[in-house]
Amino acid sequence: MPVIIFEKVMNSDASKPQSYRRVLILNTPNNKGCSPFIALGCQSIPSLTLIEEDRIAARDKKSEEAAHIKLDGENYIIPNISLLEAMVSKVMAEL
Repeated sequence: MPVIIFEKVMNSDASKPQSYRRVLILNTPNNKGCSPFIALGCQSIPSLTLIEEDRIAARDKKSEEAAHIKLDGENYIIPNISLLEAMVSKVMAEL
């Protein structure tokens, strides 16, 4: 199963991690690739959070790779899992 380093996908130099000690396994939404799962490298322990829509504010920054939101005054990036799945499928097909 390929592991995606999301900062590299986003071409972000804001966070230059030394190493990824955890991996977040996600189901692929379309399941059209070589695997029904993709993995994201994580620096911290991910957790699920239930968020009410009225706590979310859109940010001016937009990209195809992710949704950029502001939640309770903090900026967050939510990856576009369908796009990541397509990227992994393309790379795996080229191997």
